[in-house]
Amino acid sequence: MTEEEVEHGILGSPNPGAQSLCYARHISDIEVKLSDKNSRHFTDISQGKHDMEAQDLLSKLKRDRVLQKLGENNITRFEIPWSDGGINVSDRLHEEYLNNFCHKFESDVQRLIDKSLQHTVKEKAKEGSLYKEVLHHLWFCQDKCEAFRGREDILEKIQTFLKDFNRSEPMVIYGSSGSGKTSIMAVVAKSARRWLGDGTVCISRFLGTSPESSSIRSTIASICLQICEVYSMDAPKADILEDYSQLIRFFHALIASLPVSNVRPLVIILDSVDQLSPTNNAHLMNWLPKKCPPFIKIAISVLPNYHDILTNLRRSLPIESAYIEVPMLTIEMGKEILDAWLQGLGRTLTEEQFELVLSRFTQCPQPLFLKLIFTEASRWESYTNVRGLDLGSDVPQAIRLLFQRLERKHGKTLTSRALGYITAGRNGLTENELEDALSLDDDVIDDVYQYWDPPVEGVLRLPNLLWARIRHDIDEFLAERQANGKTVIAWYHRQFWEAAQTQYFSDPNEKQSRHSLLSEYFQGKWGGGRKKHITLTRRKKTLADADRQVSSQPLMFSKRVFNLRKLSEMPFHLIHSGHADRLARKVLFNFEWIYGKVRGQSLNEVLEDYSLALEVRPDLDVRCVMV
Repeated sequence: MTEEEVEHGILGSPNPGAQSLCYARHISDIEVKLSDKNSRHFTDISQGKHDMEAQDLLSKLKRDRVLQKLGENNITRFEIPWSDGGINVSDRLHEEYLNNFCHKFESDVQRLIDKSLQHTVKEKAKEGSLYKEVLHHLWFCQDKCEAFRGREDILEKIQTFLKDFNRSEPMVIYGSSGSGKTSIMAVVAKSARRWLGDGTVCISRFLGTSPESSSIRSTIASICLQICEVYSMDAPKADILEDYSQLIRFFHALIASLPVSNVRPLVIILDSVDQLSPTNNAHLMNWLPKKCPPFIKIAISVLPNYHDILTNLRRSLPIESAYIEVPMLTIEMGKEILDAWLQGLGRTLTEEQFELVLSRFTQCPQPLFLKLIFTEASRWESYTNVRGLDLGSDVPQAIRLLFQRLERKHGKTLTSRALGYITAGRNGLTENELEDALSLDDDVIDDVYQYWDPPVEGVLRLPNLLWARIRHDIDEFLAERQANGKTVIAWYHRQFWEAAQTQYFSDPNEKQSRHSLLSEYFQGKWGGGRKKHITLTRRKKTLADADRQVSSQPLMFSKRVFNLRKLSEMPFHLIHSGHADRLARKVLFNFEWIYGKVRGQSLNEVLEDYSLALEVRPDLDVRCVMV
């Protein structure tokens, strides 16, 4: 080992004791054995004598620098006599030295590994569900801010409202779907510290983008936990977090007791309240404080005419100045945004192409519609003839045209099923889950292998590249989110989900088929090497023992690790699959399942499954009785 390596690996490390070991060997009589030609491999020799300068520097490095940095616990010393030829395993003392060194090295490495694992466990405990939830919304916020342009007038109104600490009512931002409310709320979250000062605490939730922000109980629970963490206060007990009524009382009492001031105000931002599930009467808005203590500001965004949320708010919060409407984009603003997007891609449009995009934009001056037609326009060449080209007249039409273009390029069966499974997911699907589902779909496999046999005999799976190509063409309209400890993909905007529902699930049988396959997948019916029979119709070939190589789905991966994806997704797909008997047998009246879900998630998650089942299938012979 060179001195430079010691400098970099030990002396330059912030915590060398956690990752470095030092073994110092001293050969007691080597100075009288310098005539042995092998001695130069074990000590510094100059002109047939010890190089005293090198020895002195080495001694100082070991004694004064390495020992001081590492400490005695990480240094082991060995002393042995010289033997002919150097280290000689036939020498009893040398053999004993080597054995001791190997045993000591092994035990020391095990000790450092155990210590590192303990540290990792502690760090992971810190980075629990709350940490991941907060981080998810921060990443989502940053992503929304990157492509934001314009809206200075709306942002100025919001800034004025937030800076006025004499106003105690919450601020309500509303506008039509696709008008850019979420991007505005993201910019507000990012700008809060700049507007109100560096001491500002900003807590943001983009509702519906993660499982923890999809119900009002779990949302308020995570907000309370984050507030307690930030202000070093005692977190609410588990029974309060699980009981909705107690939790709301705790939340109101908590914000009333916070040590806030004009230099350290608190801002809570809740985007897309309409994305909350209706459980606990979330859309009645009784949970929202209508009057906040000084230096605490709450801002929410909603869709008008959706679940009567805005109507309920106006009834309990009749202060017109508390409401800010997000209007449609102006043509000038649309042109400015379009120019910025083109400049970002290093692209230009011909005058005719630019005029076509702007003329379509005037029919539906929404940011989402502009993004959709810009995506189409960015594919044009300078010679592309756009006369009579249909770009759609509103967001649903533009999305439908996008889906149709994908189907023409990648095949209707593969594309429709891939986008259908993404739409069917409760909280989205991981890429592996999506590829597994497509591999289990006999129609997809029959279509993919219509011209050639599967490359590996006995194995039948969708080639990875096929989904990768589709995702490449639609990636900007998909979002990666955290769900049940996994990264899942889902539609980045509600209107894509609605358009996909219309496009691919207008036939109830088609919808049930997608949910049925996903329910079988999460049950683990075809995992663990189980064979799924298929006949490749166009090749007139039957494969009776086709292994789709999909993931197994145990309820628990180990004694303490639950399959959270199965616990979350399987009941949802069984409910929507139409298999009432299987739903009852596997979930609703299965003690092992109920016990596992209570342990792996919570009692509230179990109750939400029952509520959803009764909402979708009111004919079920199930009744929830609260005692």
